[in-house]
Order: sequence, then structure tokens, then C-alpha cells
Amino acid sequence: MKKLFSPAFILLLVFAMTACGQTVQNEADITGDKETSQVTEVAESIQEEESATVSESAAPGIEEESVMKAAFDFEKKTVTLNSGYEMPINGLGTYSLHGNECINAVKYALSNGVRLIDTASAYGNEAEIGQAIREAIDEGIIRREDIFVITKIYPGDEMKNPEQSVQACLDRLDIGYVDMMLLHHPDANDVKAYNVIEQFVADGNFRNRRSAQRILRTSHFAVEPAKKCGRDSRFR
Repeated sequence: MKKLFSPAFILLLVFAMTACGQTVQNEADITGDKETSQVTEVAESIQEEESATVSESAAPGIEEESVMKAAFDFEKKTVTLNSGYEMPINGLGTYSLHGNECINAVKYALSNGVRLIDTASAYGNEAEIGQAIREAIDEGIIRREDIFVITKIYPGDEMKNPEQSVQACLDRLDIGYVDMMLLHHPDANDVKAYNVIEQFVADGNFRNRRSAQRILRTSHFAVEPAKKCGRDSRFR
């Protein structure tokens, strides 16, 4: 009897220990699953927060990009100025061009799609620029309203007498109006000259008021001198 009891008792003990081990293992698995689930939930929560943060930080970039697209149109090859007018970004600078070389260069450029011509009183070629533009209009190459002409008055005597200087630029060009008038460099009289150009704009002393409203700018100015000119400007 003792011999039979001992093996039976041992089998029962082994079975109980095995069952207990499985229970512990099952509990451990359940606990592990819960912990894994909790970790996963935390990770997902962090990921959602990070995604929200990225989205928020990306929003200004998208807005800036839309502003950039509104300002520059590379298909039309134009840039929209603060005044709302479009200025071509494909232009011809005419420094050092004179005589027939200047006239031919401007007409050739206009014939090949260039729509911005940049000159200045200091370049000494406004008369030739004007002649080239008038000939291009007469020959049907362009219309005046299709192009953007820039000129500038220079420091010194020109800015001491800005009324005469601006009018002289218009007379030499003789194309009705300019699209942008620049102060070429800072000068002791730059604010005075700036205010005079503003008056030209306000008086509408150009072919049409709409075009005249886009003529005022500064050139080769550092930030502070430019602010000095614009501080009391009637056009902002």
C-alpha cells in the first residue's frame, strides 16, 4: 500500500506544480499583454502629439509658401509689388549702352520677350532708351502698357532740385510715363527728393494716374536710410 501511495502522491504533486506553473505563466502573459498594450497606447499618444506639433509648426511654412507664390509668378515671369502692380522679372540693364548700340539692343530685347528696361539719369542714355521704345511701339513690337520702364535720379545736384530732375527724366525718355522712379543712392536731400516724387504721384503728372502710382522706390539704400525716406511717406 505504501509503495502504491508514494508514486500516486508524487504524480499528484507533479500535476499540481505543473498546473500552478501554467497559471503563473498565464498571469504573466496577461500582465505582459496589458503592459505591452499600455506601452503601445502611450507610444501612439506620443506619436499623435508629435504629429500635431509638426502640423502646427508646418502651418506657417505653408502660409509663407502661398505668400511667396502670390508674389512671384514664374510662369508669367512677373513679381507682384507691394503696390499690387506686376513687374517683369526678365529685364535689360542698360548701363554703358549708348547711341545706336543702345537703341538696337533695347529693340532686340523687346522683340525677344524682354518686358523690363532699366535706365538712369546717370547712365546718360535715357534719350536712346526712349527712342528705342517709341520705335518698337510704332513697329508693332510692343504696346507701352506691356512694358515696365525704370529710371533713377542721382545724388548731388539732381536731388537738390528733384522737381527739375524728375521732369527732365520724363522729357528725355518721352514715353508718356515711367513705371518706377528710383532714388539712385542715399543723399543729404534724399527725403526731400522722395517727397517730391510722391507729389508727382499724387498730382497724376503722367499718362495715367494708375501707372503713375507705381513709380516710387529707393535703390542701393541700407535699411535705415530707406526707413528714413519711408517714415513720412503717404504711400506705404
